[in-house]
Amino acid sequence: MAVMFVDIRGFTQWSETRDPQEVGDFITAFRNEVEDSAARHDGMIDKYMGDAAMLLFDDAPVAMGGPNGAARALACAATLCEAVHRWSDRRVAAGEPVVEIGIGVHAGEVFSGVVGNAARLEYSVFGDAVNTASRLEQHSKTVPQVIIASAVTLTVAGVEPARQRWVSLPPVTLRGRSKVIEIYGREG
Repeated sequence: MAVMFVDIRGFTQWSETRDPQEVGDFITAFRNEVEDSAARHDGMIDKYMGDAAMLLFDDAPVAMGGPNGAARALACAATLCEAVHRWSDRRVAAGEPVVEIGIGVHAGEVFSGVVGNAARLEYSVFGDAVNTASRLEQHSKTVPQVIIASAVTLTVAGVEPARQRWVSLPPVTLRGRSKVIEIYGREG
């Protein structure tokens, strides 16, 4: 499965001086962009966490002749960047600040299923692939690219980095991991 995390940059500082209704309207507009982009690429929104979202892309459509989860996650990331850019342009034209996001994508094995107890059951995914995707999104704050994807993700997706505008970034050891990971970045 491929896992994608997206987060709005500077949201905490922006929301600190805003009316709660304005914050709610902003988050609703952001989530609409996330949902539209996910739907276009057969992604599933696992959860929202304030101004962030976690999306999942399994390989089920491959059995129906569609692209694999990693390819769909990367396409969704590009679509979401374009959608947020258009939304941001409309906001700037109305005198509001620019909206920027960061995205991390990683593909790998996950536990997928229902967890919890009778009082609160929840479907989710867990595992190193999830943690890595989250850390890649966080790492996007430190590099000039909006989308950060692992080399594994690009390989699984069948992407040739140079042909599709991916830039090789210095390998990193992400927080909580012991191994170095090869990563690529791409402008939104």
